[in-house]
Amino acid sequence: MPFQGHQVGFSMNNGFGLGRFILLLIFLLIIGAIALAIVRYLAQSHHRPVHADHHRGPVPSPPGPASLAAPSSVDSALEVLRMRYARGEIDEDDFNRRVLVIQGNH
Repeated sequence: MPFQGHQVGFSMNNGFGLGRFILLLIFLLIIGAIALAIVRYLAQSHHRPVHADHHRGPVPSPPGPASLAAPSSVDSALEVLRMRYARGEIDEDDFNRRVLVIQGNH
């Protein structure tokens, strides 16, 4: 019986036609979209506030006597502290404790 030229390897006649190639591309695009959605969700959840109490509005300055430091350095330190509280990096108890330290009322 003569050799009939049966080839091994990729060809359009071995069951992996153009339709299956397109389906493979669509599948890979869906997997990529899911991975991108997961990455974006995780990146967004990192920047969300930890407590729901942070949606009340601006944080007022806690009252207290002035410290021995220069007023401009105390004001700027309190402003940084207010921003960290507003972003949810610290909670209310931590905020109040740090304000007392900054103002010199340990």
